Amino acid sequence: MSPNPIALNLGVVQIHWYGLLIVLGAVLGSYVVIVLARRKGISKDTILDLVFYLAIFGILGARLYYVLYDLPYYLAHPIEIPLVWHGGLGIFGAIIAGALTTYIFCRIKKISFFVMTDLLVFGLIIGQIFGRMGNFFNQELYGAPTTMPWGIAIDSAHRMQGFENFTHFHPTFLYESILNLTALGVMWVAQKQTKGRAGVVTGVYFIMYGIIRAFTETLRIDWSPEALGMRVGFWFASGAILVGVLLIIQALTYSFTRLFRGIISK
Repeated sequence: MSPNPIALNLGVVQIHWYGLLIVLGAVLGSYVVIVLARRKGISKDTILDLVFYLAIFGILGARLYYVLYDLPYYLAHPIEIPLVWHGGLGIFGAIIAGALTTYIFCRIKKISFFVMTDLLVFGLIIGQIFGRMGNFFNQELYGAPTTMPWGIAIDSAHRMQGFENFTHFHPTFLYESILNLTALGVMWVAQKQTKGRAGVVTGVYFIMYGIIRAFTETLRIDWSPEALGMRVGFWFASGAILVGVLLIIQALTYSFTRLFRGIISK
């Protein structure tokens, strides 16, 4: 039986599972960030102010990325552009817009950018865990046909062209949610093992999510522009892995350099 995308029908107003799960993920993620920030001496009000701006510019960035991703469709159907509850938020667009917003905010508030991003990525990965499940209710972003017992049934109206005769597909959104939960655990361990060196957790997030997304991109069958025979999302994911590696190198090198200078100055 296919899922109902509507969580609550109030007549004039309909609450969609997609939007509801994103809101739940955002609320829980924000709470976790507030708790962690308190340990760094960053106030709840500071985090809430930043989250307010991130909610605005993150969604705008995510939607802009998705619209550009499938620009011919949205040029032909411009009325669909603001209808985010129909699906279509690109996480890479949200990350780019969120990073710029955070950088400007931290410059104004005189807070370390990487200290802040190390907090925010915990909220981000939690939001992604919830948000991906919204794709289940929209019957979108699934993978190739499968006969595995955990394959998800997709009704005929939502099957991709060329796959009309298949009924069950890889639930790539579920794979991503489970793997994101694993990434959350790795990030938590990394924070403990590196004693909070600024930038390490951010780097671990980029590496973990890059690997996860590169994997799911190889399974997905929804339309995507390609470069060098691979989906654009795969290349963004590969870029994220590289960024993560560079961030960790920078964070650890900076820490070791500072420690060395401290030893010499004694």
